[in-house]
Amino acid sequence: SDDELVVATDGGRATRLPLATVGIRGMQVLNCGMGTERVQTAVLSHPDQELTLITADGYGRKLLAGWVPPLEKPNQKGKSLIARRSPLVAMQQGSESFWLLTNRRLVWGENGRLSPDESSKTQPLFKLETDEHIIGLLP
Repeated sequence: SDDELVVATDGGRATRLPLATVGIRGMQVLNCGMGTERVQTAVLSHPDQELTLITADGYGRKLLAGWVPPLEKPNQKGKSLIARRSPLVAMQQGSESFWLLTNRRLVWGENGRLSPDESSKTQPLFKLETDEHIIGLLP
């Protein structure tokens, strides 16, 4: 199978690797360093499939999974996929719309608002209320 695992941190760094290379004992894919950055999300994908990245402050970026640099060696730092200070909270494979869970409500998200973009810039995806932030995504 040509399934790939795309792994991303809350800081927006990511890498991808063939699923077949992950052993039953697991492996350290990303080096999060000594700070507070942690692995936030992972999805199964193929290089030609779209991924949508969503930040806590309601911004998003769509890209092709094949644009995420492949894992060259275990424990690497990964490449930054978003140029935004707000944490990455969710990543979805495919172009389907989805539900977003905020600290106040459940919001329906129309995924067609974003186009694949090779830059790390994010675009406004949702208008959030004051003191509201996105917690996660429900397919």
